[in-house]
Amino acid sequence: RTFLFSPSSTAFAFMQTRDNNCLKYLRNAVERFNGGVPGAFPVDLFEHIWIVDRLQRLGISRYFEEEIKECLDYVHRYWTDKGICWARCSHVQDIDDTAMAFRLLRLHGYQV
Repeated sequence: RTFLFSPSSTAFAFMQTRDNNCLKYLRNAVERFNGGVPGAFPVDLFEHIWIVDRLQRLGISRYFEEEIKECLDYVHRYWTDKGICWARCSHVQDIDDTAMAFRLLRLHGYQV
């Protein structure tokens, strides 16, 4: 199932198996990104964590407090005792995203 995070490996799997789940994933990715796709998709937890970090580092987070809370609530929902993955559907924890999420969640008063 982890190959469904990589459009290229999913395309190869589809060519070999003709599995409709692979095709569905690919169509969704192509549609979402207007014909081009990133190397990995989805990366929702990664996106939420790093956008909050960048807003804070730029010194403009005060203008996005509601959006930041929504992002951190979302990340907190997927927090486990082992940390988090870069996408909610993944089962492989990522040390970089876990460290960033831990810092941001603690900074904003979440119990992790």
